[in-house]
Amino acid sequence: MGRSLKGWVLRPRPVAGTAGSPTRAAGLLCVWMVCAPLWAGAAAPADQEPLAAGQMLVKFAAGGAADSEITRLHASGETGSAALDAYVQTLAAALDVPLFVRGITAGREAILEIERSAVLEQAAGRLREAPGVKRVAVDRVGGAQRYWRDRLVIEPVPGSDLAQGAQADAEGTYVQNLLATRLSHRHYVVAARPAPPEIELRIDLQATTLNVINALKPRAGIEYAQPNFVVTIN
Repeated sequence: MGRSLKGWVLRPRPVAGTAGSPTRAAGLLCVWMVCAPLWAGAAAPADQEPLAAGQMLVKFAAGGAADSEITRLHASGETGSAALDAYVQTLAAALDVPLFVRGITAGREAILEIERSAVLEQAAGRLREAPGVKRVAVDRVGGAQRYWRDRLVIEPVPGSDLAQGAQADAEGTYVQNLLATRLSHRHYVVAARPAPPEIELRIDLQATTLNVINALKPRAGIEYAQPNFVVTIN
């Protein structure tokens, strides 16, 4: 199955230029966005195209309601409709992941995207009910390629296993596993960092996207689902 170039996120490869040239500056920005190590995560390998984190290309089975609607939209030049949105919301509910339609590719694939703010609110709501958690606040400070910089700030109950783990494990492996268990979501991948008396928790959007794609693939009515790759063109 071929990937539709229209569905990809394209970034130009920088050409030779002076250190202060706009071309070189854009190239350096692109390299930083894709390759800079991010908190608790690393960039994609050099031989692997990075993903547009949070986005996926979904081809619905021919003849189905979703495919028929996308075919109609493609022919009319429209980019979305209430009918397609309703179908995607049915998928979102089944996966327990907030999704929306970003657009349609030339190959009649739907570009689906994870609704980041809704994921954080969903995770915050679950963790507020979890044992050992006193308070959870959503702190929105911007976006990034792999771990978006929005985070949850968690205050553990003093003396709880969560509080003790945060004090004893500076790297955060224990509290990360504990919070992942208490979040109890089959698709979300989290990273935690103790910052006593609080704990910072973020969602690994890239890994979460791959989990959602794998959950979509075997579903009836879907021909295939794949990442939306960031492609560098010469």
